[in-house]
Amino acid sequence: QVAIDSNGNAIAIWRQDVSTRTNVWANQFIVGSGWQTAERLETNLEYAALPQVSFSATGDALAVWLQDDGFRKNVWATRHIAGSGWEAAQLLEQSTGTADVPQIGVDDSGNAMAIWSQQEAVGARTNILASRYLVASNSWDAPQEIDGIDGSALQSQIAVRSDGTAFAVWSQLVGAAGTRTDIWSNRFE
Repeated sequence: QVAIDSNGNAIAIWRQDVSTRTNVWANQFIVGSGWQTAERLETNLEYAALPQVSFSATGDALAVWLQDDGFRKNVWATRHIAGSGWEAAQLLEQSTGTADVPQIGVDDSGNAMAIWSQQEAVGARTNILASRYLVASNSWDAPQEIDGIDGSALQSQIAVRSDGTAFAVWSQLVGAAGTRTDIWSNRFE
């Protein structure tokens, strides 16, 4: 994945296999200097994958990815501060079920919204969860379920407008025994 800011600087983020594990790496492109040195964003000994990155108008960026703890996959996040580098990674959720396909969007002020699908427990229904990052407190809100109906929800996407308004969309199994898949959405203001 790659994101670019309004000045032409960019961050590329990817999954890289290293012997018995998979890590998440990132590299920054700075206009006039070119690509910098790649950095590993997590210290996982198992598996990390599906990284996503998004810039704010201030030139800061936020990234999310999946990370296996040996029992389930969890969502992690970190922030890149322009001119300073990456902050320590933070766990966004802790559940008995596994998470999948994290997505992130950032507004002009650097506030962000991350969404992902999350099983309630092993083999149980899958929900769409969201967590908001606030620059003022440099912290993530507790995750909240945003799908709100019965039936497993998958394949979420997020878009965040410059003022922080966010739209999430996903597919959700509905009807008797999940016989149909509908597209659902939720809006955050």
